[in-house]
Amino acid sequence: MQPEQFDRWKDFATRAARHIFAGDGRPGKPSGHWVWRTVDDFFDRIDPEDIVCIRSWDHTDPYPEGHPYYEDSKSWFPRGVGPSVSGLMHDYEWDWDSRAELLDLMPRSLRKRWDRLDTDAPDRADALLADWTERYYNPVTCCVRAGLDMTAQPSAGVLGFTAGDMRGMYPAGVPDWLFPPGEHLTYWPGGEPNGTFADLADEAVLAL
Repeated sequence: MQPEQFDRWKDFATRAARHIFAGDGRPGKPSGHWVWRTVDDFFDRIDPEDIVCIRSWDHTDPYPEGHPYYEDSKSWFPRGVGPSVSGLMHDYEWDWDSRAELLDLMPRSLRKRWDRLDTDAPDRADALLADWTERYYNPVTCCVRAGLDMTAQPSAGVLGFTAGDMRGMYPAGVPDWLFPPGEHLTYWPGGEPNGTFADLADEAVLAL
């Protein structure tokens, strides 16, 4: 991944968080502000030296010769390739700060249940926290993964964004690097090329 791609990736993901999830915040769901703040923080934690290795959600490339970490990749305990984005997201979701924040966000009754299970049935407590984590981090993962698919190598991991979502994310005009003029797109239903982005109605669901 090139620095310009990284900037576009982060910009897309934070715009998605601001626009698409701005109306959430119902009981048991994160607020749009929380999603945006968490997406932004995720990107801030990525080691700039690892960006060159990012290829797609689950795949990374080796550090190139001359890279500061290249010697590590040839050492007795090789670092090899940069971390995968999916691995970074998993680690981010389950670090101690994140766990503490998610526990604090639980409704009081649910937190009391977790506290009780953490003492009496740790496996059930872990399952409860995993379910709560999934509720909060699904929107974050969606924004990050969709942005990566649109700026790097698509992994067909995220569906459901509409043409209207894209227009709302870029009110000054959807950039050509996202949808080159004249390019025919695949969108649902049907999965066949159905016209250029400019031809699509706002409700057309894109296969990102």
